[in-house]
Amino acid sequence: MSISRPDILVTRARPLGFSPFPILTTSSGHIRPILAVPRRHMTRVDVPNLLAWQGCLHDLPPGWEPVGMYGSWRKGQVIIAEDRRPRVAIAWERRAMTPVLERTANTVAKAHRRAVGASQVSPPEPCGPDGVVVRLVGGPTEIAIGVRRVAQAQATIVYRQLSPGPMVEFRRLIMATTAVADDEAATWSIHGLRVDLPPYWRTEGIQVLAGFVRGVWFHYPHGKERVDSVLILRRYACASHLLAGRDLVTWLTSQAEKQEVTTVHDTTATSAHLTLTGPGRTWWRRLRRRPQVRHLYAWVDSESDRLTVQETTGDGEPLAGLRARVGSPRCAFLSTQEATGMP
Repeated sequence: MSISRPDILVTRARPLGFSPFPILTTSSGHIRPILAVPRRHMTRVDVPNLLAWQGCLHDLPPGWEPVGMYGSWRKGQVIIAEDRRPRVAIAWERRAMTPVLERTANTVAKAHRRAVGASQVSPPEPCGPDGVVVRLVGGPTEIAIGVRRVAQAQATIVYRQLSPGPMVEFRRLIMATTAVADDEAATWSIHGLRVDLPPYWRTEGIQVLAGFVRGVWFHYPHGKERVDSVLILRRYACASHLLAGRDLVTWLTSQAEKQEVTTVHDTTATSAHLTLTGPGRTWWRRLRRRPQVRHLYAWVDSESDRLTVQETTGDGEPLAGLRARVGSPRCAFLSTQEATGMP
């Protein structure tokens, strides 16, 4: 079975009723920033600020967060900001050929030297065993550029300061980065939604609004182009108001289509597991009497008043429930390996 892309990714964000600030919107896997809302009141310095995107994991300083993501697993870029102030641009590319780091750093520096008003590029300085740093000097500001090669993932990562900052902080960001290969399990952690997925799950986009996060992943078995499963994660704030006194099974059933039949497998006061079985989405599946089955897991984090809904569909093996392990209004951890789960 070949699964078409689900019609849930929007090209223009619309604010929820209780907030006029759309943050990000997605289209065809690309995410475009619309407006970044200051989150100083939501930042926790006691929790690691991890950004895991497209197989690369970065340990960001407190208060830093992504405001724009572009590209794919193979090649792309993410823009990091702090309270609407651009900080760092991180670009990656996966290819078997190992580049000369010094030459790559000088090429990137020369391409941006005129934009920052620098007169020269400093000699390359080592940054850990597999990275180098150069600085654009002689201008009104001093900007640093770093390059690192993660050999086991065949990934080359380029870091470019967008505004002046401490070199110690910049070097720590470079050396703390890790990356995984194409056939390894990957962590995805962005805008408070964090999940560990087996190999060959690739994101198709993420939508972030005030009080709501939705992410979509496709599974490409053994790296093939044919998709066999789709994973959708939704994280809602104000769960008590959303449920309005209803239990999870009643609320989930109200979201089902009229022709779908509900089968409840397990339910508690704060969690539920059920499947929704309906007619095939295409005439070919209906002709062959192959129903469309959606596997739903839902749970409530009472401490942070968050509701998470996990939906899996397709002919592939459905993922087990990703249950919340640590409740936090700013971050969560989802895992297929153990019971684990915020916007």
